[in-house]
Amino acid sequence: MESSNLTESPADNVTKLLLEVSNGDRNAVDLLLPVMNFVSLQRITANCYCRRDIHMMVAPRADGPPSEQVVLEVTSRTKAADETDVRNTQVANPGESTQDALPIQDWSLETLKRELIGRQVRFEGWLLFDSSHAGESENTAPGIANNWRATAWELHPVTKIEIPT
Repeated sequence: MESSNLTESPADNVTKLLLEVSNGDRNAVDLLLPVMNFVSLQRITANCYCRRDIHMMVAPRADGPPSEQVVLEVTSRTKAADETDVRNTQVANPGESTQDALPIQDWSLETLKRELIGRQVRFEGWLLFDSSHAGESENTAPGIANNWRATAWELHPVTKIEIPT
Protein backbone atom coordinates (compact mmCIF):
# COMPACT_ATOMS: atom_id res chain seq x y z
CA MET A 1 0.00 0.00 0.00
CA GLU A 2 1.90 3.01 -1.28
CA SER A 3 0.52 6.54 -1.37
CA SER A 4 1.82 7.21 -4.87
CA ASN A 5 -0.52 4.69 -6.51
CA LEU A 6 -3.54 4.65 -4.19
CA THR A 7 -6.69 6.70 -4.00
CA GLU A 8 -9.57 6.46 -1.56
CA SER A 9 -11.79 3.77 -2.97
CA PRO A 10 -14.74 1.64 -1.94
CA ALA A 11 -12.76 -1.52 -1.50
CA ASP A 12 -9.27 -2.92 -1.53
CA ASN A 13 -7.65 -5.93 0.02
CA VAL A 14 -4.36 -6.88 1.59
CA THR A 15 -2.90 -10.17 2.76
CA LYS A 16 -0.26 -9.66 5.44
CA LEU A 17 1.02 -11.11 8.69
CA LEU A 18 -1.08 -9.87 11.60
CA LEU A 19 1.25 -8.62 14.35
CA GLU A 20 -0.98 -6.84 16.83
CA VAL A 21 -4.66 -6.39 17.69
CA SER A 22 -5.76 -3.78 20.20
CA ASN A 23 -8.94 -2.08 21.24
CA GLY A 24 -9.17 1.67 20.76
CA ASP A 25 -9.21 2.05 24.53
CA ARG A 26 -7.11 4.15 26.87
CA ASN A 27 -4.43 1.42 27.17
CA ALA A 28 -3.86 1.45 23.40
CA VAL A 29 -3.52 5.23 23.46
CA ASP A 30 -1.07 5.01 26.36
CA LEU A 31 1.12 2.62 24.34
CA LEU A 32 1.29 5.10 21.46
CA LEU A 33 1.74 8.23 23.60
CA PRO A 34 5.58 8.28 23.51
CA VAL A 35 5.72 8.31 19.69
CA MET A 36 2.70 10.39 18.68
CA ASN A 37 2.18 14.11 18.44
CA PHE A 38 -0.61 15.80 20.40
CA VAL A 39 -2.96 16.42 17.43
CA SER A 40 -2.85 12.74 16.40
CA LEU A 41 -3.39 11.66 20.00
CA GLN A 42 -6.51 13.85 20.23
CA ARG A 43 -7.89 12.36 17.03
CA ILE A 44 -7.17 8.76 18.09
CA THR A 45 -8.84 9.44 21.42
CA ALA A 46 -11.92 10.85 19.66
CA ASN A 47 -12.17 8.17 16.97
CA CYS A 48 -11.05 5.10 18.84
CA TYR A 49 -11.62 5.56 22.55
CA CYS A 50 -15.26 6.58 22.21
CA ARG A 51 -16.24 4.25 19.38
CA ARG A 52 -14.21 1.23 20.46
CA ASP A 53 -12.57 0.62 17.09
CA ILE A 54 -10.29 -2.39 16.94
CA HIS A 55 -6.84 -1.58 15.55
CA MET A 56 -4.77 -4.20 13.79
CA MET A 57 -1.17 -3.81 12.69
CA VAL A 58 0.02 -5.91 9.76
CA ALA A 59 3.41 -6.25 8.12
CA PRO A 60 5.08 -8.32 5.42
CA ARG A 61 7.16 -10.19 8.04
CA ALA A 62 7.07 -11.07 11.73
CA ASP A 63 10.00 -8.82 12.65
CA GLY A 64 8.71 -5.87 10.62
CA PRO A 65 9.49 -2.66 12.52
CA PRO A 66 6.72 -0.08 13.06
CA SER A 67 7.86 1.84 9.97
CA GLU A 68 6.81 -1.20 7.87
CA GLN A 69 3.45 -1.79 9.56
CA VAL A 70 0.06 -0.91 8.10
CA VAL A 71 -3.01 -0.01 10.17
CA LEU A 72 -6.36 -1.73 9.63
CA GLU A 73 -9.46 -0.90 11.66
CA VAL A 74 -12.65 -2.74 12.49
CA THR A 75 -15.26 -0.25 13.62
CA SER A 76 -18.10 -1.05 15.96
CA ARG A 77 -20.54 -0.56 13.08
CA THR A 78 -18.79 -2.97 10.71
CA LYS A 79 -18.34 -5.46 13.54
CA ALA A 80 -22.09 -5.29 14.25
CA ALA A 81 -22.91 -5.57 10.53
CA ASP A 82 -20.71 -8.66 10.25
CA GLU A 83 -22.52 -10.28 13.17
CA THR A 84 -25.85 -9.54 11.46
CA ASP A 85 -24.58 -10.96 8.16
CA VAL A 86 -23.49 -14.15 9.91
CA ARG A 87 -26.97 -14.62 11.36
CA ASN A 88 -28.95 -13.72 8.24
CA THR A 89 -27.03 -15.08 5.25
CA GLN A 90 -25.72 -18.38 3.97
CA VAL A 91 -22.08 -18.38 5.04
CA ALA A 92 -19.65 -21.13 5.82
CA ASN A 93 -19.59 -22.53 9.31
CA PRO A 94 -16.42 -21.85 11.30
CA GLY A 95 -13.84 -24.37 10.17
CA GLU A 96 -15.47 -24.81 6.75
CA SER A 97 -13.42 -23.55 3.83
CA THR A 98 -14.90 -21.35 1.11
CA GLN A 99 -12.89 -21.45 -2.12
CA ASP A 100 -9.37 -20.46 -1.11
CA ALA A 101 -10.00 -18.95 2.32
CA LEU A 102 -11.55 -19.60 5.71
CA PRO A 103 -13.85 -16.69 6.72
CA ILE A 104 -13.55 -15.27 10.21
CA GLN A 105 -17.03 -14.79 11.59
CA ASP A 106 -16.37 -13.63 15.16
CA TRP A 107 -14.77 -10.19 15.05
CA SER A 108 -14.46 -9.73 18.80
CA LEU A 109 -11.18 -8.40 20.11
CA GLU A 110 -10.50 -11.65 21.98
CA THR A 111 -11.11 -13.88 18.95
CA LEU A 112 -9.05 -11.75 16.59
CA LYS A 113 -6.14 -11.83 19.04
CA ARG A 114 -6.42 -15.55 19.78
CA GLU A 115 -7.00 -16.80 16.24
CA LEU A 116 -5.11 -14.42 13.99
CA ILE A 117 -1.97 -12.92 15.56
CA GLY A 118 1.09 -14.38 13.87
CA ARG A 119 -0.86 -15.67 10.85
CA GLN A 120 -1.17 -14.53 7.25
CA VAL A 121 -4.62 -12.97 7.04
CA ARG A 122 -6.55 -11.48 4.11
CA PHE A 123 -8.43 -8.29 4.89
CA GLU A 124 -10.85 -6.41 2.67
CA GLY A 125 -12.15 -2.95 3.36
CA TRP A 126 -12.41 0.67 2.41
CA LEU A 127 -9.18 2.42 1.58
CA LEU A 128 -8.78 5.61 3.60
CA PHE A 129 -5.94 8.14 3.69
CA ASP A 130 -5.73 9.25 7.34
CA SER A 131 -4.09 12.64 6.94
CA SER A 132 -3.82 13.05 10.72
CA HIS A 133 -1.04 10.43 10.61
CA ALA A 134 0.82 11.65 7.51
CA GLY A 135 3.57 13.18 9.67
CA GLU A 136 4.13 9.85 11.47
CA SER A 137 4.20 7.58 8.42
CA GLU A 138 7.29 6.40 6.61
CA ASN A 139 5.84 6.98 3.12
CA THR A 140 4.85 10.61 3.74
CA ALA A 141 7.50 11.64 6.29
CA PRO A 142 10.47 9.36 5.48
CA GLY A 143 13.20 8.85 8.05
CA ILE A 144 11.45 10.53 10.99
CA ALA A 145 12.51 8.79 14.20
CA ASN A 146 8.99 8.61 15.66
CA ASN A 147 7.32 7.07 12.60
CA TRP A 148 5.12 4.30 13.97
CA ARG A 149 3.53 3.16 10.70
CA ALA A 150 4.50 2.54 7.08
CA THR A 151 1.78 4.65 5.52
CA ALA A 152 -1.08 6.98 6.33
CA TRP A 153 -3.26 4.74 4.14
CA GLU A 154 -5.49 2.33 6.09
CA LEU A 155 -8.16 -0.20 5.44
CA HIS A 156 -10.84 1.55 7.49
CA PRO A 157 -13.27 0.05 8.00
CA VAL A 158 -12.34 -3.56 7.40
CA THR A 159 -15.33 -5.34 5.86
CA LYS A 160 -14.04 -8.91 5.46
CA ILE A 161 -11.48 -11.02 7.30
CA GLU A 162 -10.34 -14.47 6.17
CA ILE A 163 -7.43 -16.85 6.47
CA PRO A 164 -5.99 -17.95 3.11
CA THR A 165 -5.86 -21.75 2.81
